[in-house]
Amino acid sequence: MSDVKARLNAALEGRYAIEGEVGEGGMATVYLAQDVRHNRKVALKVLKPELAAVVGADRFLAEIETTANLQHPHILPLFDSGEADGFLFFVMPYIDGETLRDKIDREKQLPVDEAVGIATAVASALSVAHEQGVIHRDIKPSNILLSRGEPLVTDFGIAIAVTSSSGARLTETGLSVGTPYYMSPEQATGDREINAASDVYALGCVLYEMLVGEPPYVGNTAQAVLGKILTEKPRNPTAVRAVVPANVEGAVLRALEKLPADRFNSASGFVRAISDSGFRYGESADGGTESSSTSGGRWKSVALGLAAVSVLLLANTMRTMLAPDDPPPTPAVFALDLGDLQVRGDLAVSKQGDAFAVVAQGPDQEDWSLWIRRIDEADFRPIPGTANAQWVDFSPDGQWLVFRQRDRQALLKVALSGGGALPILEVDSISPHDPHWGAGGTIVFTGPQGLWRVSETGEGGAHRLASSLSGLAPKVLPDGSGALASDDETIYVVGFATDSARAIIQEGRLPKYVDTGHILYTALSGGLFAVPFDLATHQVTGPPTPVRDGVAQGFQSARYDVSDNGVFVFQQGGDEGGRAGRAQDRRLLFVDRAGRPDTVRLTPRPIMRARVSPSGRYIAYATRIGNDDDDQLQVLDLSTGSSPELTVEGDNYGPVWSPDGTQLAFSSVREGTEGSDLFTVPADGSAPPTQLLGKTGFQSPDWWGANGEIAFMDFSGGDSDLGVVPGEGGEARAYLQADYDELELSVSPDGTLAAYMSEETDEGEIYVRGFPEPVGKYRISVGGGRHPRWSPEGDELYFWRAGPGPDSLFAVPLQREPDFVPGDPVFLFAADIDPYSWDVHPDGRFLVTQDVGAAEPESQGDPEEPRYLVVLNWFEELRARLGAGR
Repeated sequence: MSDVKARLNAALEGRYAIEGEVGEGGMATVYLAQDVRHNRKVALKVLKPELAAVVGADRFLAEIETTANLQHPHILPLFDSGEADGFLFFVMPYIDGETLRDKIDREKQLPVDEAVGIATAVASALSVAHEQGVIHRDIKPSNILLSRGEPLVTDFGIAIAVTSSSGARLTETGLSVGTPYYMSPEQATGDREINAASDVYALGCVLYEMLVGEPPYVGNTAQAVLGKILTEKPRNPTAVRAVVPANVEGAVLRALEKLPADRFNSASGFVRAISDSGFRYGESADGGTESSSTSGGRWKSVALGLAAVSVLLLANTMRTMLAPDDPPPTPAVFALDLGDLQVRGDLAVSKQGDAFAVVAQGPDQEDWSLWIRRIDEADFRPIPGTANAQWVDFSPDGQWLVFRQRDRQALLKVALSGGGALPILEVDSISPHDPHWGAGGTIVFTGPQGLWRVSETGEGGAHRLASSLSGLAPKVLPDGSGALASDDETIYVVGFATDSARAIIQEGRLPKYVDTGHILYTALSGGLFAVPFDLATHQVTGPPTPVRDGVAQGFQSARYDVSDNGVFVFQQGGDEGGRAGRAQDRRLLFVDRAGRPDTVRLTPRPIMRARVSPSGRYIAYATRIGNDDDDQLQVLDLSTGSSPELTVEGDNYGPVWSPDGTQLAFSSVREGTEGSDLFTVPADGSAPPTQLLGKTGFQSPDWWGANGEIAFMDFSGGDSDLGVVPGEGGEARAYLQADYDELELSVSPDGTLAAYMSEETDEGEIYVRGFPEPVGKYRISVGGGRHPRWSPEGDELYFWRAGPGPDSLFAVPLQREPDFVPGDPVFLFAADIDPYSWDVHPDGRFLVTQDVGAAEPESQGDPEEPRYLVVLNWFEELRARLGAGR
């Protein structure tokens, strides 16, 4: 290997520097290399010498050029290819992750939802390639990389390049294209006319293995495997895992049919089946439970199989001639990887759907600037000359970006090809916000006293439109006749010819016209809606229809964008206004450190402030019973599932367990009192409550220590302070008092340290001090933190950080000896939960409270930044939602 490395380094000097071998496949050896010109890590793949000898450089490189034009977020792009000292090579991004092969080997069987998600992403990549006439021919787990949880298909088209350029001489090398376990019958028989159905078969094998734990056909030799492929049927997935849905099993079985014509017409058809809960096929449609192999499952000779397949292939030719056209492409969803960027809510997709732009701060940047990622690129890259950027939009041709520069209060544009930013408008008094670059070179933006318009060159300056309109998030209509805009709760259409604004949608904001003939907008009550709109008359022509949940709502700028060809990108998040009110039904979940949830056996109800008992057996919480306006305390026994009510007078909330688990401290609002008082009550309800404190204002307990003291939040003054009162009652003492809020005291298990949230900075942060006296002060969080809790051993501190989407849980490792030293916060998972109502179980799991209907916790993506999702072919989904179909 060292000789090969030396030869390659010599031949590629100035282009690539080989660092070492990282893997070997059937056709190529993979090296980690440094791309000298671009200062980046790459995977340099070198064809096996025996294969390169029969392939021929010219033909191979010509075929590679075709595959290099494939562009899809789930296809690993091809950077370069060539010949060096007799070696044929191609270059791809180096992905610091694992292959699906590694994941399956480690976990054996994947969760059904995860397996289906990976298969869907791969199928969307295959669909794009098939539309361009490119067949992969070697889909298998080792050719699927997992980067930040997102699958990337690698070696795309390499197999077709090899077979096309080597011809019949390939067999002389003793190598074959394709891996036996995932080889379609037509590949197994050496048929050279391989089409998309072969890739669908291979993907069916991959999904089968993710679900079952092994490929559909296994054997001790390649010949044995190929013989089974030609003569036997696979065992039904549900025979191994009963939890596999019937539609997923049916889709897999159809994908594994012997005849190409009996499989799906396309990869998108496969996706529709695994996404359609009503889809059935084969024995799953008949009510059967398990397939059996032909002729009792005995292995038959390959010669007999070849003869049988020859007949089948002839029948396939007839069926293919009669096969219907493929249905429209299926929408495919993937997360937009933001890497280490800190991103504002601003986002845009080009009108052509081939690039995304964000306003972001890089890991080594102090300023916010523009970053762009082409759909065929792996990462975002900064746009030079765009410091202090705010808001961004593409030009209609996708070659420019317009943005606001905050420090100059100016409107600028920058070419993606480089050259620096150029001013469009530099008038401090106007201060342009949220520009949109529309048809005819018109840019509209929000300015003082309404909506403004300026040409893309800036010539003639800016002109105010419809001065009575506040003009938030304006969008030029595609025919250039006017613009859409909104104020706090109403959407308007502004005619350029008449310079007048007319209300067209009530209780909506952030509108955008799309090419299906509809206006999209976010409703004040939540969700994305579409309403039909006539461009010629500027009239709404029908009622609104909900088309997408989970789109984060902004105020001045939209948190979604759509290209002209239906690429939909949006910031994932809940409805504006946060969580539902106190009457919202919620469920309890235990969640591990990876964000994997386990539902607690308790019927959803309006749960407030759930806390785990010291033994871990009980959960105390407050809830609203029936139509009663007051909350009552309940204690759930996790071992029996019973949850009796503690009948206590008043509106009660905030239970905290005593160290021995026999009592609860809580806050209660009683009739005739102003504010709330602190009480204790036996956890089994065997005695009436005892009042601890009768201060004015509101008090709420946070912690009950082994020394009998109860720490509480005190809202009796102008700010929230932290106090301590004896558990048997008596005079309270102050722990922390300041001219700002200090909240949510949590004391370490050994009683020597206290964590709390302080609002002494712009964002509330977590601090630690000594206890019972507040000696020392250590800041734990940066960028926001709240609701601290200690680990059972006291060696970690947990806190939540709010985000535009789901809140994120962090763990901070703590060194206690010889000195207290907090480590850096480590992200654990993100979840749509009520972070005020959470706790840590003695076994280390996390108890969280979640609104019914909210998404479950997930550990994917950067927790500190908005999570963007991209939907390809989204107009198909939109038309289906609108009932239009096609």
